[in-house]
Amino acid sequence: GHILLSGTSDFVHEDLLATTNYIYGVFSSQTVIGNTTFNKLNTNCRNGLNVSKASGQRIMIKKNGTYHILTMAGLYEMGYNYSRWLYKFEDDVLEIVSYTHHDAPALTLEIHSQKNRKYDFAVFSELCTGPEPYDAPFRYELKGQTVTIRHLADTLSGSRYPGLHFNITAKEAFRLHNDAFFYKELGTQKEPYLVWEFNGVSQVNIITAGFISAEEDPVLPSTFRDEKAAFLTWLKAALHGFRLELPGKENLLEEIEKINDIVFWYSHNARVHYLSPHGLEQFGGAAWGTRDVCQGPFEYFLCFQNYPVLRKMLLTIYQHQYLENGNWPQWFMFDRYYTIQQQESHGDIIVWPLKALSDYINASGDYEILNEKLVYTHIEGYEFTGQKETLMQHVRKQIAYIQNHFIPGTYLSCYGDGDWDDTLQPADPALRKSMVSGWTVTLTYQVFREFGERLAAYDAELSQELLTMAADIKKDYHHYIIKDGVTSGFIQFDGDTIKYLLHPEDNATGLKYRLLPMTRSCISEMFDPQEADSHFALIKEHLYHPDGVRLMDRTCTYHGGVNTYFKRAETAANFGREIGLQYVHAHIRFIESMAKLGKADETWDNLLKVIPIKIQTKVPNASARQSNCYFSSSDGEFDNRYEAMANFDLLREGKIPVKAGWRIYSSGPGILLNQLISNVLGLRLEKDTVILDPVLPKKLDGLIFHYEIHNIPVQIIYDIQSDGPIQAIYINDKPIPFTTKEQPYRPGCAKFKTSYVTDHCSIRITK
Repeated sequence: GHILLSGTSDFVHEDLLATTNYIYGVFSSQTVIGNTTFNKLNTNCRNGLNVSKASGQRIMIKKNGTYHILTMAGLYEMGYNYSRWLYKFEDDVLEIVSYTHHDAPALTLEIHSQKNRKYDFAVFSELCTGPEPYDAPFRYELKGQTVTIRHLADTLSGSRYPGLHFNITAKEAFRLHNDAFFYKELGTQKEPYLVWEFNGVSQVNIITAGFISAEEDPVLPSTFRDEKAAFLTWLKAALHGFRLELPGKENLLEEIEKINDIVFWYSHNARVHYLSPHGLEQFGGAAWGTRDVCQGPFEYFLCFQNYPVLRKMLLTIYQHQYLENGNWPQWFMFDRYYTIQQQESHGDIIVWPLKALSDYINASGDYEILNEKLVYTHIEGYEFTGQKETLMQHVRKQIAYIQNHFIPGTYLSCYGDGDWDDTLQPADPALRKSMVSGWTVTLTYQVFREFGERLAAYDAELSQELLTMAADIKKDYHHYIIKDGVTSGFIQFDGDTIKYLLHPEDNATGLKYRLLPMTRSCISEMFDPQEADSHFALIKEHLYHPDGVRLMDRTCTYHGGVNTYFKRAETAANFGREIGLQYVHAHIRFIESMAKLGKADETWDNLLKVIPIKIQTKVPNASARQSNCYFSSSDGEFDNRYEAMANFDLLREGKIPVKAGWRIYSSGPGILLNQLISNVLGLRLEKDTVILDPVLPKKLDGLIFHYEIHNIPVQIIYDIQSDGPIQAIYINDKPIPFTTKEQPYRPGCAKFKTSYVTDHCSIRITK
């Protein structure tokens, strides 16, 4: 399947049209203008096997006097803004293309007989003008060649977006039918179908345009060829001309081309997650998860140097901070449905906006953002406040919340409603205030230390306060959370005693090792080099699988859904996503930690393990999967939880096939592209400074990275002879001066002024 978006703006805009199509004859479904939950035109497909052939938009063709529905295509082609189907008949090929427009919220459907034979076609849609089918009545009218479908004023969508409507305009003459078309004898059953019937035509052209008000901007005439070219031109510019090449090494060409291809497709996926939140399996969405938007979309635009979008994103995020306590909702809708949000949030959510702000200031040098005056959100009713305060005042309120939620007598954040792995939410609500996540603590340490360092010249007092707290967090982490040289997944304060969970000492849950605190402790520099090495060895021994690292050393015990310690981990019947333990987002953070440690071969090999293109070359037990979209997990093909518990060791040995999880809707694509550019290829920017810090295996000696630095085209050539520090940097074959910034686990990175970078220059790194 594929999700198409209209427009080429990186800024969030309410009139973005999105639609989903599938290989099996669904030419559009869940077509929306803006909000993917409420502002719908037609229904989504709920079954990947095409059992129900009524949802979305379908096409029938008349053969021998009878209409036949088009299902599985002979060929299905996907591009950034289009999908194409070919249906081969005995004496003809039917070509169908669905594509979005770059300058309008519009979607065009074209049907064409390659032999110019004439047919009768019936194009029908199951319409939906509410969150779910049949939730809301729809009103339509036919004027000339255009059918207009409106969201009624007494619906939620119609009240938030008065005048919201879709125009469906056909170029060829047609007859319009309601659902009575399918019930010749019974007549209408008042089901939400419209049918466009075309008689004796060799081609059909239908344009669907969405509008969020009664006003309509014209959709200018265009062609598939022109729209495809417009999107490709825009995307090349948005990706700063990203391209890798490795001359003279044909044996590695496939790996390099995988990277080039996946940058294209993961850019598409990252934009869907940010602009039109939903996926091929996750139809609901329409909101930003506070944690998610501060990672995937943020890191994506950070590595592609799109600072205006990052700035706007940060201001939007901080406007959703609660006035009354300084915390954030778990997720929030970011359009006119902004009062729809989840107030209760996991214990780490409060940290992520500060991390994003810190990283933005570090890259852009835009300290002025801290003086921007912003509203808050009321915790009751979720309306925006009339009161405005500077972003720095928002930050102080945020820091105060974190301080106030330390376990008394420590600098360790309480667990709250969970952490990143929400399957491990405590079953006992009392544990929210007595339990600590080793992962959240290391994240908080990292953000306080980094933001404290970056504030030194701007606010010396707050800078010192943060650095002091970071040192206290590090001290308490080593005192409480590391036990016998091994970090704990969680600890629980029980009076004067401490219980260690997901630790070798844990005899309660049966789980001994947890990935997240290990990797984040490397990324945050919480570990010293010896601790980092010992925990890498533990990951290799207990968490390493052929398809990537797993969240824990084995799955939680399952007793038919009975809760003991954790909510979803013990109740979910499906062995997939976090329950199946290979969650690709976490694997990407493992890649980041390997780059931090300077383990070049591990970094590169594990990057290739989660690129779906010809994945079996790196993961032999991987089942077939769609190769041009992100998969959120790699799930062992067990029939049930009991089988997974009994045969988990076979999964570790690669004797159980692994299948792809839910597709597209994730922060993972943006995070992976950031790791590729910032930590693997090692290009990072800090205002007027270029940082070069590659972590590449020696086999990639001679790699050429085509890119742009502050919109200046360059090529970076990697001369990799050792794992040691960068020895020299040449620009157009002339050596330039650089400084080295020390790093705790490997040789330091090289830094030089951007003023050395000239148009189309060649930058050579020698290691």
